[in-house]
Amino acid sequence: MTTLEMLNAAPQRLTVDAALVAEAIDAASDCALVCTACASACLSEDHAREMAVCVRDDLDCADLCGVTARHLARLNASDKQLTLSVLAACIEACVQCASSCAPHRDAHEHCRLCEQACNRCEQACQALLDALKTPV
Repeated sequence: MTTLEMLNAAPQRLTVDAALVAEAIDAASDCALVCTACASACLSEDHAREMAVCVRDDLDCADLCGVTARHLARLNASDKQLTLSVLAACIEACVQCASSCAPHRDAHEHCRLCEQACNRCEQACQALLDALKTPV
């Protein structure tokens, strides 16, 4: 079963394209897992102390992405402002995390993969945010 199938099976009707919501949920879920794994990998590096900012940003991003995925999966249309705020926070966390991983991407594959996951999540959440802001 895919996220899109689950969204389409729910009795609630979305005010935006379900594919945008599904992509944001999937990207945020993936990003949460990748950021958690990156933080763990950073802590295992020989120079882990130098990667403290990256670890902190990984963990912040993982937390916010996880919350975003779960919030979006609830299909809670009753509080649009909360959804906009959650998406904005997730986007900011992804931007911050990607910029923290970027300097390490050539030396550490986990940072390169994390940066990519953050960029994907940022783009998916921004697309959904833009769609939600557009008057129907």
